[in-house]
Amino acid sequence: MRGLHLAVAAAAVATGVCGVSAASAKPAAEPVPEYGRDLISVVTGRHLPTPTGNCLVWANAEGLGVGPAQLNGMHGVSMNINVKPMPHDGMAATSFEAGIAELKSSFLTTPPWIVDTLQKHRAAIEAACGEDHETPFKVHAITAADRH
Repeated sequence: MRGLHLAVAAAAVATGVCGVSAASAKPAAEPVPEYGRDLISVVTGRHLPTPTGNCLVWANAEGLGVGPAQLNGMHGVSMNINVKPMPHDGMAATSFEAGIAELKSSFLTTPPWIVDTLQKHRAAIEAACGEDHETPFKVHAITAADRH
């Protein structure tokens, strides 16, 4: 079980989805970050050698003033959900609610409006997590309108 989460996390790191620390970020030749900015995206593990329904959900709002200074060095927040477990998962589904609870306990300084934005787009997130996305799949562009 833990290995499956680690495999998806490794895939997410390789594709730049999970929380990237400001201290570990490499200077880029271009101003384009290695991670999704001002969006909600997902990456799944259905394509892995041992497929998993685990889905890593990433939210970033740096362009709206929520970045490393507000998130204890992180560029965004993430949570894991598993709304459609695969046979190899050997576990019950991890609900969206459980994912939100994980996010809130892992990223204590997350502004409430980001959590609200994730909850507002729950159906689209769950639908995207039910599909295979080897690379980050954009679910929603976060804009100033999401702050209200």
